[in-house]
Amino acid sequence: MSGHQTLFWHPGILAKWYAMDAAARAVGGASAWIAVDHDTDDPAVIPYPSVVEGGVGRGVWRWDERFAPGIPPVMQAPRGEPSEAPADAAMPAAGQGLQRIRSAIVQHADAPSLAHQVMQASTSLVGGDVPRILYASELGSTFTMRVMLARMEQDPERCVDSYNRAAAQHSASGLRPLTADAVNDRWELPLWRIVATGARERVYAEDLRGQKMRIAPRAIMLTGLLRSHACDLFIHGLGGGIYDRACDDWFSAWMPGTALAATAVVSATLRLSFPGVPMMSAAEGVEARARAAWRMHHAMHNPGVVGDATGQRQKLAMVDTIAGSGRGGPERRRAYLAMHERIDAHRRVHASGLRALHDEVRLIERAVESGLQAGARDWPFALYPREQIAALQSEIEVAFAGPHA
Repeated sequence: MSGHQTLFWHPGILAKWYAMDAAARAVGGASAWIAVDHDTDDPAVIPYPSVVEGGVGRGVWRWDERFAPGIPPVMQAPRGEPSEAPADAAMPAAGQGLQRIRSAIVQHADAPSLAHQVMQASTSLVGGDVPRILYASELGSTFTMRVMLARMEQDPERCVDSYNRAAAQHSASGLRPLTADAVNDRWELPLWRIVATGARERVYAEDLRGQKMRIAPRAIMLTGLLRSHACDLFIHGLGGGIYDRACDDWFSAWMPGTALAATAVVSATLRLSFPGVPMMSAAEGVEARARAAWRMHHAMHNPGVVGDATGQRQKLAMVDTIAGSGRGGPERRRAYLAMHERIDAHRRVHASGLRALHDEVRLIERAVESGLQAGARDWPFALYPREQIAALQSEIEVAFAGPHA
């Protein structure tokens, strides 16, 4: 098993999908994907590399403006007609990919929810055989989840204390400690309640008493549930590989003796290429921009920077006159004003050269921005050239098939 939020994934997530499939085939097993449909990330926001003057920028295509913040996609209706895909993609493959995403969205407009629509669109973009898809918001009604809920209700203090100890021991996981109030007997549980308005709310132990709720597990509750009863191997990405260490410690303390399936971490870094676009690293850009900015500022006051040797000599002669004049005297004042008139004339005469120096600063900034976008690894996988994605799939399949070939 593996899984992710119902978004249009970047290649690092797609690598988990390929690895899950390859691992299952290598041992003659089956695979399943958990769609985390109760998260509140906006699936209608798609970043893409855009054309900007002199380089590449980071565009954002919002294909639907109706996403309700704070409401899980599973509680929002599918979208029938996405906005037109942007036409300013910085490379043909990205432009084609945006169109493919739009077509997939339209194709699945009859899905039960926005989460289902995006998940179905994503699987159609991946192509090939589709594994079993499970939706996290539906796990609350399973027998295994009911057993765990009963255990939480019976001894919430032990559940919460062991959770918080595990979270503290693995601070890099970013897991927030649960509220633990022994005085008022109030214990926050690692669950979400999805209410009639569509929002999700925190769940406390007293909420479980005799109430019927739509429950969805939070991060390590979700993987603990799946690893204890649903799979033999759970494939995480980089973030999940960190936070699920807390899951191991939590379950060993809260439910000792519960066997959790093994985990693996799979990710990938794929980058887009923009031939012919000037690029700089951030470090190079800092130094280059400082030099260019100094040159631009210096040129505003010194004609010699733009090749006007005569104007530079005249300006320096005026400086000498000012230095040789008595402080506060009329001669010094006249020399000072004359020098500034000469500088103003220089700026008018050499306006194009000064603009070129200003543009040099801007082009350096654009080259740094282009370099950042060339280094990005989080574009949706559909924006990458198909041969690049095919190579990723092949590399993963070879890696998993090796010992069994």
